[in-house]
Amino acid sequence: MFCPTRPRKRQKMKPSPQADADSPAAGATPDEGSRGSRGRDRGRFLYRTGDTPLDGYTIKRGVGHGGFGEVYFATSDAGKEVALKLIRRNLDVELRGVRQCLNLKHANLISLYDIRTDAAGDEWVVMEFVAGDSLEDAIDRHPNGMPVEDALAWFRGIAAGVGHLHRSGIVHRDLKPGNLFLERTVGEAPRAEDVRIGDYGLSKFISTSRRSGQTESVGTVHYMAPEIAGGRYGREIDTYALGVILYEMLTGRTPFEGESVGEVLMKHLTAEPDLSRIGEPYRTVIARALTKDPEARVKSVDEMLALLPQPAGATDTSAEGASDTPVAPTSAVWSPVSRPPHTDLPTPPREPLWQGLVELIDGARTRWAAWQAPPLMKGLVLFGSVMAFFISQAWVLVISLLPFYFGYYIVWAIFFQHTTTAPTATGALTSQAPTELYSSPVTEKPNAKRARQVEWRTVARKQRLEKPAKARARSLVGSMIVAALVASVFAVFAAPMLITDQSADTTALGVWLAAVATLGAWAVLLINTDAVARFEDRLPLRGMNTLAGVGVGFAAFALATLLGLELPRSPDATIHPNDALVRQVAGVDLYQSAERNGRTIAVPAAASMAYFAIVFFTMRWWNTIDVVRGSRIGFFSIAVIAVFAWMLTLVSYYPQPVGVATIALVALSAKAASPWLPPTKREAIARGETVTV
Repeated sequence: MFCPTRPRKRQKMKPSPQADADSPAAGATPDEGSRGSRGRDRGRFLYRTGDTPLDGYTIKRGVGHGGFGEVYFATSDAGKEVALKLIRRNLDVELRGVRQCLNLKHANLISLYDIRTDAAGDEWVVMEFVAGDSLEDAIDRHPNGMPVEDALAWFRGIAAGVGHLHRSGIVHRDLKPGNLFLERTVGEAPRAEDVRIGDYGLSKFISTSRRSGQTESVGTVHYMAPEIAGGRYGREIDTYALGVILYEMLTGRTPFEGESVGEVLMKHLTAEPDLSRIGEPYRTVIARALTKDPEARVKSVDEMLALLPQPAGATDTSAEGASDTPVAPTSAVWSPVSRPPHTDLPTPPREPLWQGLVELIDGARTRWAAWQAPPLMKGLVLFGSVMAFFISQAWVLVISLLPFYFGYYIVWAIFFQHTTTAPTATGALTSQAPTELYSSPVTEKPNAKRARQVEWRTVARKQRLEKPAKARARSLVGSMIVAALVASVFAVFAAPMLITDQSADTTALGVWLAAVATLGAWAVLLINTDAVARFEDRLPLRGMNTLAGVGVGFAAFALATLLGLELPRSPDATIHPNDALVRQVAGVDLYQSAERNGRTIAVPAAASMAYFAIVFFTMRWWNTIDVVRGSRIGFFSIAVIAVFAWMLTLVSYYPQPVGVATIALVALSAKAASPWLPPTKREAIARGETVTV
């Protein structure tokens, strides 16, 4: 780290004359000399005005604390103003970075003069002193965003210095407003040539506060690229930080904020920035710079500059001095690899309660995916949770609240839905006041990674269809065998849990459950494998799935009759057969002649076929086993299917929890057996390579 890291308020940099003259060094008692004293209070400085810890230099005042030490404003014996940095932590790392940069010369980089050792054996870096404010100070003066001309001047200067570092084979790794300075006084308009970059070595700390705090890692957390979590430190992490800085200059805040380091890091890894308040071309530049995938990110700072408006008659600021590289016209427009036709339409507002539920579910899915547990344990926990939900009658509360929600939704849709201002047409962002940049509260996320995802999904599905028929047939047969094995194994564990009558035949129930789940999974695989690419209209798919459900339902009835099996039921897990909508609305009693006792029931053929037909018609099986689905199993999606299977009992009764368990096992077996594209192959397809799908 090679330049001052300043406090948030400049007035804190200037100790009073009394403090300079009389106060002891931080951590030193009054009778201890300031020279060589070692305090522990990072809020104060070791040396005071007039101290000469380094021969030839006299300290005038403390400037700031960095992750590796503290910085002072000093003068040489000849009167030259310099900054002296005392290295107190990670000496080897800091000195290695300094030595790599000692001979760098660029107008936008703080100059490094020398490395010196004092009489106490401490290492000092002698560097250029910049008297102006930091970018952090400038942003603090504009909490709603800086004027566009000022932001562009800052950005051009920063990009010029970073470009020189990259051409010299150096990655900054800790770009942030606290490390960027302006060699001018407060109140004057910034110019690109006056911007200075400091700390352009190998930083090893991140911030726990918004900009300044430090903790062990690389970079500062609010400006940290996602790939740093995986140990990747290419030039792309600097372009990512530049995107964050440009966003912050225009809006007054960083794109991802949180109450803890972990929360901010998770947002960098998973969340998308809200770019709805930023106009073009800045929105495109920031979107490309903040893309999660470093391969899809903007390639260089020169490319970022080319997409931004250029001052009249200006040359490319990314070059050293005068540039011979032509600047792209300001009308340069970036388009994603694959752009859905609805991308430019405004995003309709969502009902607030539903949006809150969606966010809650998304958070639960993220935590579930992050849980490092064996798949079998996850499956057992999920199955137990679903069973507990029904047995505890929590579903009664959910059902009772639905009428109130529907009434509320109707009122909201009539009176409040259209009060949200629709996004205005995107126009060029000129020199209007920062408040004019905010056109809509509706979030729009034009992200390059999302566009690449759309493209690789389409390519993967197309490659599946282009495989020879024999190869696809072999794959389908293999999937059916795997589905039968999975269904049989899980049926062994599930059958004892479903028994409600101690005199029931557990073996017969296990055989029935394995056979029905296998037939259901086979039907799903036969009809829905590669269906997303083969069918644009989903209605024929639903029709075929419905017919398959009728067949599975009849097979379930026939097998139960053959085994002499009455299916177990729990009166507390669902409604009475006479309370189903088929009975109440249509007046059809499917269980009129059914044999039953308190804990078991012989399901008639019509009732069995009706239930499975409704379930297979409702479920979107083609997405469940799509080759480009998010994960091979996806226990959360299986839980959703199980919940819907239980809710459909309200339409056409089926004994529970055996019905839910059967449908969940169909989904589990089909997912586990169907083809799935692992992340390595997805990345290869996104890079344009041909892989076996």
